[in-house]
Amino acid sequence: MSEKINFEENLPTSDDEENGGPIELDKDICTSSEIDSLFKIKYKIAHEMSTTMKRVFIMKLCTNTSFTKVAAGTSDATVYVYDICQERGLIKSACLPLISGQPASICGLNFLNEDSSTLVAGTTDGQLFLYDVRQSYCRTSFKNGSKNLDIPNDYLCLDRNTNSRLLCVGTANYRDVVQLLFFDLRQRKLMGCYSESHQDDMTDIKFHPQNPDILCTGSVDGLINIFDLQETSEEDALLNTFNTESSVYRLNWHKNLYEKDFISCITTTNDLKLYNCEEYDLVAEFEWPKITDAIKRKAPSNCHLINTHSTLDNKVFSLVGTNFNKGEILRSVQLTDQMIPLANFKGNKQIIRDSVFEMNSNALITGGEGGFLTLWTQEDRLNNSMQNNSQEVKHKSKRGSHKTHPY
Repeated sequence: MSEKINFEENLPTSDDEENGGPIELDKDICTSSEIDSLFKIKYKIAHEMSTTMKRVFIMKLCTNTSFTKVAAGTSDATVYVYDICQERGLIKSACLPLISGQPASICGLNFLNEDSSTLVAGTTDGQLFLYDVRQSYCRTSFKNGSKNLDIPNDYLCLDRNTNSRLLCVGTANYRDVVQLLFFDLRQRKLMGCYSESHQDDMTDIKFHPQNPDILCTGSVDGLINIFDLQETSEEDALLNTFNTESSVYRLNWHKNLYEKDFISCITTTNDLKLYNCEEYDLVAEFEWPKITDAIKRKAPSNCHLINTHSTLDNKVFSLVGTNFNKGEILRSVQLTDQMIPLANFKGNKQIIRDSVFEMNSNALITGGEGGFLTLWTQEDRLNNSMQNNSQEVKHKSKRGSHKTHPY
């Protein structure tokens, strides 16, 4: 059995800085005026909340499809749910109880598409639950069923498909077997598994955002597999395999300007690779030093890729953070055949672990090591909102001025 790897530890932590660890002196490689000129989009904090007084990390984030709720899963296996309100920011609506009987972390979260009040959550000690977020203590467990399957207790990642009927969970390497477990979300029971396509711990799973039968998976073995779940056997379901020649950390589906599917892959060595899903080839690759240079920082050892997101016009950007000075630098770059400086996020207070993006409003939510949940909006949107509110107040004031004086 191979040694288990904790993927969250691959990222630098704020403890490195506090303990005098290997933090390299870092700074911008150009002036502040040049930074403002290069990163034309400016983000500011619209609202920020601390999830708890405990020292825990926010490990996983997810939102419902309408971007009215966000769930944050922490390193002590607690889930916090917030309403996203345009006027008032983030409002805590539920704190779901510890869903593990032993030390564990959240391995994945998903709202169900048809019902944003239902949340599926999994822990790294092999627990799966469905929650009604309107009733904090209402939860239903899953049955992992078959006595013929030797199922490990280490769940590492999960995702549900677009019609919310199927949940896939990736496991650790257990007795030289790595499993993809498939659960029926309606009956909350195990339907079957794949166990021949990966050779080491699973790291990420992503269903296609439109096709409920297409799944991509990533592992420490460096492979990205694409499956068609309509096929009856694992061998037939495996459509293609990409070899990253590294270890996979995070996967995402995107579409290019021609509506063709491609996959972004962040590796555990902080490289970024883009794969064409129709021609099955590598279309772009960005190595760690190049990414550091793109956000105009000096030390690659302090920079880490956080996530990739798609915009409304099918452009793709990567969110990049640092671990220097408690993660104060947070920037994004647009991905083409090169990395182009895109946005600067001012006021960040923590090393970021996860992010979610809403393409209609261009709002971003981040969570990280400080336990802060942060809602970011573009400065021009904040200014427009303030102007609209100001005009509304003036309008109401003018309407009130027509009242007759009592003298």
